[in-house]
Amino acid sequence: MDRALEHSGIKRNKKACTECRQQKVRCDAKVDSSDPCTRCRKMQLKCVISDPFKREHKRQRLSELEQETNELRQKLQARHSWNGFVATPAASIESNISTMNGVLHARRTSSIISPSGDPPSIGTTAIGTEEPEEHPVSSPTLPTQPQILEGVHVPAALVDELFRRFFDDFSHFLPVLEQHLSPNAYYQQSEFLFWAIIGVACRNFPKNPTLLDSLGEKILTLALMSLRQPSVPNIKGLLLIMTWPLPRSASSTDITYAISGSLLHLAMQIGLHIPTSSQDFSRVKVCLTEAEIAKRAELWGYCIVTYQRACSLKGHSPLAMMETYQDSEQRHALFSRISPALRFQLRLNGLVTRCCSALLQNGLRTMTREQEHSLDVFIRVFEASLKDVEPEATSELDKLYLYVSRLTVQVFHLYKDQPKTFPTFLLTRLYSSASLVLRHIDRLDSTGVIKAASAPFYFVFATILSTVVILRLLKSSVSSFLDDNAKDTFFMGVNILKRLSIEHNDTASRMVLIMTQLWNSEKAFRRADGTECTSLRIRTRLAMSPVFDAIWWWREEYGNEQGVYAPPSDVRTGSVKPEATPSSTDVQAFPNAAAFPAAPFQEISSFLDDQLLAELGWTNSSNYLYPQIPASYANDWYSPTDLNGFAI
Repeated sequence: MDRALEHSGIKRNKKACTECRQQKVRCDAKVDSSDPCTRCRKMQLKCVISDPFKREHKRQRLSELEQETNELRQKLQARHSWNGFVATPAASIESNISTMNGVLHARRTSSIISPSGDPPSIGTTAIGTEEPEEHPVSSPTLPTQPQILEGVHVPAALVDELFRRFFDDFSHFLPVLEQHLSPNAYYQQSEFLFWAIIGVACRNFPKNPTLLDSLGEKILTLALMSLRQPSVPNIKGLLLIMTWPLPRSASSTDITYAISGSLLHLAMQIGLHIPTSSQDFSRVKVCLTEAEIAKRAELWGYCIVTYQRACSLKGHSPLAMMETYQDSEQRHALFSRISPALRFQLRLNGLVTRCCSALLQNGLRTMTREQEHSLDVFIRVFEASLKDVEPEATSELDKLYLYVSRLTVQVFHLYKDQPKTFPTFLLTRLYSSASLVLRHIDRLDSTGVIKAASAPFYFVFATILSTVVILRLLKSSVSSFLDDNAKDTFFMGVNILKRLSIEHNDTASRMVLIMTQLWNSEKAFRRADGTECTSLRIRTRLAMSPVFDAIWWWREEYGNEQGVYAPPSDVRTGSVKPEATPSSTDVQAFPNAAAFPAAPFQEISSFLDDQLLAELGWTNSSNYLYPQIPASYANDWYSPTDLNGFAI
């Protein structure tokens, strides 16, 4: 066309500049003038007229800039790590990275400005979807990078040691992470997941006992921020801090129960509950291999287990059952892809969830004789169901989960009225179940199958429930029917709690003090006239009610909070139930054991705040999990009439 203009005698004095040609807009630049065109002047761009021109693909260019930024980040960090880690170089690294990110953001913004220079319009985005999963491959020659979290720096050597400790001592309880990935790769996947691993691994860490306290609140802040970014790595990080809760200050509120619900919703938002249909929950094309589908199925299974345990530990009925989210075909596909160990845990949790729901519908706060009979039948039926799945317990951990689940079902015997005609063998069976849980945990710890320092948090609450049950039975007339080792078993539970404690003022250590005081008390579980108060006063926290009930007995005696709970009333007559004075042959004297000297009031005054009850979820949520009974006791007293005439 230029040649045609020449032959026509028309002289061309205008030509579009590079910026206008890139945006395909009209340009008023002149070839014989150095003045910029109107658009370049307005947007403060360099106006250049150039014959060789190739239009730039902006998306590709942005991708290249992002890749270049990541490469520069790794080179800068590697350079400073080789020269020795100090805070100032790290700060300069972050400053350089922030500068590069700012430039990148500016270029991204300029690339989407409309030709007229107006701000870009807001486009629509998919709702409830996730970006494709990243599978970073860390260079084998790149050393582990030191990291900083809000002023707390962890050198590279310590990062490596903590990661080794996590995969050696912790990961087998929650096998959702890949051991072959490097710390750098995990940091690239998710900053929160990286710090969650560090936070778990530094529990009871002898080389730096201050690290956990320094990082706890900061990692919890990252956890809350991760709720805005649904992704598989962030969900794994939430699972870690739910299984091994981080320490928090006395003034902060326990958020683990709230996080458990968010965890389930985040997993559903990205389609983990239907791993074979992950494409339906993604905005981009998803091509998952069979192995990746199996990993998603396992991850969803652990989300369900963690959520249901959090509810049980808090004394609430789980609002979500696994079958709620899938049809029968989807559930079959899920179960066919998960490990037998996880499948066994899901079955146990499902039985406990159904048991709690059935007992709540039957009524627990106030019970007539007919309701107590129905409660008895429910307990037998679910014990029988647990007996049916007992052959699937192939490992020592599986057996512990079974024992804890059975104790969770049996502890509801404490909700019934206990007159002189009450079948004592039901409570002796309850004692046997609690003893079995404690002895099994003690054996696993002593043989090295598990380490108390790395045990998940529900081990703490299983120990608390078992110990509280034994304490309550020892303080009642039933004590004369228990074996000679009952007192030693109670002391074993207290010692296990001491080993499970990770801080001097955490839940385990506080419960040690509470049970020590109750053991030496002459008033615990008794009325003002000295008669037994056998019924639970707190009856709304499912299997955790005995624990909260014991805490309030302690608070009334040692915390100057008398009269909070009135004596239980008989729903059949509407009157306060008088307690029969036990005979001297039925009541065991409780010596003041030298192993548990009574602490002065000044020593426990610091415990009278609400931190312990907040940790247990008294105001927001509460905590405790499944306990159990010996297999040999399982069905020896079931009534065929009750079982055959009852349908769940």
